[in-house]
Amino acid sequence: MVVRSGAFLGFVLAVSGVIPASAAMASPISFNDLGPSTGGTRMPATYADLRWGGSDWHYMSLASSPLNTFVALSSASTLVSSAPDGVHVGGPDFYFDGAEFWSRRGADANGDFYFVLYHDGVTVYNGRIEDDGRQRFDGTARLFVPGYSGPVDGFALAFDNDDWDHLAMDNVRIRPVPPEACAADYNGDTAPDVLDFLDFFDDFSVCSGGSAPCGSFGDADVNGDTLVDVLDFLEFLDAFGTGCP
Repeated sequence: MVVRSGAFLGFVLAVSGVIPASAAMASPISFNDLGPSTGGTRMPATYADLRWGGSDWHYMSLASSPLNTFVALSSASTLVSSAPDGVHVGGPDFYFDGAEFWSRRGADANGDFYFVLYHDGVTVYNGRIEDDGRQRFDGTARLFVPGYSGPVDGFALAFDNDDWDHLAMDNVRIRPVPPEACAADYNGDTAPDVLDFLDFFDDFSVCSGGSAPCGSFGDADVNGDTLVDVLDFLEFLDAFGTGCP
């Protein structure tokens, strides 16, 4: 039996939730490609696969540093989401790992805000009611990270004063949520076909009656009950008949 190491590695990464470093460490959104704008220009409705049209974020730069573009607010409207219509329902999921914030004000630069995160129309994190939810910023750019690490489809900032009028944001950290593994794509080659059936049957023939994990192409314990038996065979047949999205 030939072990296809590349396919096996791809399968292991998919089912374990491990993401290659190139995917896990996505580059921060820097806004620099939007160009200089010393007066401030409203953000495009769609930018970096996110919807900004429902907010009042504007991109801008300093005359002294025109190549360094960041975003600032013209009101306290801050919602950014992945949904096509600019609301926080139904868009692709992503992980929000925070952003850099600082004050554009020379004097009295101190301020504060709260992260608010959404997923499928539900507020999954509200910094106003969380311990240590208040984020305090000053004139130095620093990374601020919300106290929530699950998938979201929208993020916003909340204020209990007028500190929005001097807040600046840059280097937003967004990671896509990897799609769930499809049981029918047994060998991890991204498309279920007769090779997946043959590879599963090969593994099942060797592993049946034994403990999981077992298999050269994947894990023949399809139903995750730690044993390889006829139930796994039937579940794989069902998945194979259904196919993958």
